[in-house]
Amino acid sequence: MKDLYEYFDRNWAKMCRELGLGSNTYKNWIRLGYIPMSTQLRIEKNTNGKFRASVSIAQQTQRRRRTYD
Repeated sequence: MKDLYEYFDRNWAKMCRELGLGSNTYKNWIRLGYIPMSTQLRIEKNTNGKFRASVSIAQQTQRRRRTYD
């Protein structure tokens, strides 16, 4: 998430606006522990592939979270 933050000039509000996301999106990612796949795909498209969506990372993180819940 740090690279994404820097890509959008260290401004989460700007990122949310440019990607068409809600203003609490970043806080939700922190709470979830991952960026949901649908959002990863949107980020990949809007950054022309600079950031790639990763099914395996999202699935691994989801599995880990379920273990701790």
